Amino acid sequence: MTPLLIIPARGGSKGLKRKNLRPLNGKPLIGHTIDAARNSQYGEHVVVTTEDQEIADYASQFVQVQIRPDDMATDKAEVDPLLIYTVQRYEEEKQVKIDAVVLLYPTAPLRGSEEINTCINHYREGGFDSVLTLYEDDKYLWELKESFTRPTNYDPHNRRPRQLEGWNQYAENKAVYVMNKEMLLRTGCRIGEKVGYVLMDPLMSVDIDAERDLILAELILQNKDRLL
Repeated sequence: MTPLLIIPARGGSKGLKRKNLRPLNGKPLIGHTIDAARNSQYGEHVVVTTEDQEIADYASQFVQVQIRPDDMATDKAEVDPLLIYTVQRYEEEKQVKIDAVVLLYPTAPLRGSEEINTCINHYREGGFDSVLTLYEDDKYLWELKESFTRPTNYDPHNRRPRQLEGWNQYAENKAVYVMNKEMLLRTGCRIGEKVGYVLMDPLMSVDIDAERDLILAELILQNKDRLL
């Protein structure tokens, strides 16, 4: 199997300015994902796609870089069309046949090579169209209406200890997505009909979107041996 590991990294992020280059535990945020990709057992084909020259200059020291078209560099641009563009361009430029695409957001810096390996191996061995990482979220959820609120996943009149509730819910953590290339090209979507999953620790599922997320990720990295 020949997967292409794609790291999308815009320079024009809005929530946390220039977040992909912000330092985290001694290296730029994107550097953690580049290292995880390169050090995985599937690190032969890795590409960073960006519109930003500073990001391109940093990433090109380690992996292949594509400068993406302007219409794929806005904050409204969806990532799935970018994946299609990137893999087709990579195949043409490198004259290589890719059969699986792996999406690695740099905003999930606590995901390591082990999680990448596990997801790709699970995809390969399980006959899935796609595989993604999830974490268990056991919160009681509420829906906000115009003037009131109501619970969405439990009944307050039949509330039990959290560990004994009859539901389990899981959230995407945006750490790893693996997908069949032909399915992606055919449907335009990274998620297929037969979807596998790999569970990650909620603590390692921090998604960097604000300053507090960066601070939290730094604390987790510095105390990882004590926390896990």
